[in-house]
Amino acid sequence: MAAVRQSDVTMYQMYIGGRRVDASNGATAEILDPSTEEVFARVPKATVADAETAVKAARDAFDNGPWPRMKVVERGEILRRAATRIRERADELALLESRQMGKLFADADFEAAIDGVLVGIFAGAGEVCSAGSRLIVERAIYDRFVGELVSRAMAIKVGPALDEYTEVKQINIDLSDRPMGVYQRGGSSGHRARYGRRARARNSRGIAAVRAHPTPGMDL
Repeated sequence: MAAVRQSDVTMYQMYIGGRRVDASNGATAEILDPSTEEVFARVPKATVADAETAVKAARDAFDNGPWPRMKVVERGEILRRAATRIRERADELALLESRQMGKLFADADFEAAIDGVLVGIFAGAGEVCSAGSRLIVERAIYDRFVGELVSRAMAIKVGPALDEYTEVKQINIDLSDRPMGVYQRGGSSGHRARYGRRARARNSRGIAAVRAHPTPGMDL
């Protein structure tokens, strides 16, 4: 998105088909800084028609543009330049993310957010490349959110896949010592941890755990 400054509020546009455009109906959405509740940006509130236009533009660019006829090394150079631009604007991007971070948890459905976090990390026994192993919660609901998350995690029973009581399976019993060691080291440094229950199965050493108040350099 392109940006135009107006006072203290940044106005953004969409980039579709090589042009910077507003929503086709002119609608915008306000972006709030959750710590101050101040509007710091406005973005186009895209319509279905806008999305369809963007899809068509992307399809046309792929079918008729130069990309499909480029050599791999040429594509790589374009991606390298894009990565360089992102690094050059890292501070700006970090600031934007910091200003809008946390809005989800205060505004979202509380129960749905809790369920989403649990599924995000414990589904598939955590063996998912996109597992949500880090969580940032807005201060206004932090204690309530973490408390409920810990309570739910402590109720999860971990054990062998075929055990009737197992809710989250234990992938490899020999590997259980590694995460346990990490959590024990964190606990010895004053870190708060809460653990789930083992399933009612012999030789089960797996746990579901939540660790709150991490500090820089903490081994997690």
